[in-house]
Amino acid sequence: MLESEVLSNRKRLEQEARAAKEAVAESRVHHSKIVEQLEKEKQKIQQDVERLEQLRMRRGSAPSTPRGVTPIKLPGSELKDSKVKTDLYRTALNVREANKIAQYLKKDLVNIIPS
Repeated sequence: MLESEVLSNRKRLEQEARAAKEAVAESRVHHSKIVEQLEKEKQKIQQDVERLEQLRMRRGSAPSTPRGVTPIKLPGSELKDSKVKTDLYRTALNVREANKIAQYLKKDLVNIIPS
């Protein structure tokens, strides 16, 4: 009886060891497939980057707007005074910070749109 338990335990251990080896082999195959796909994707991205750099060199370094498209004037673009721009930037940062605090406290602290 003791001998049969020892044999059955030995067989069970051998089966578990075999299953573990198969799992490791499967994971290696899966890992290699993933690495292969990542390498292909990396090469594709490198080719795209090279192609875009070549297009940029052909067109020149200055960015231009496409034909038939009028550039949009952003609010504040007509401001040339750096002090005014700096003040607007500070105000925007203060509003952003106040909104973050409001989100944290779940309360409305800053009302941007006047009533």
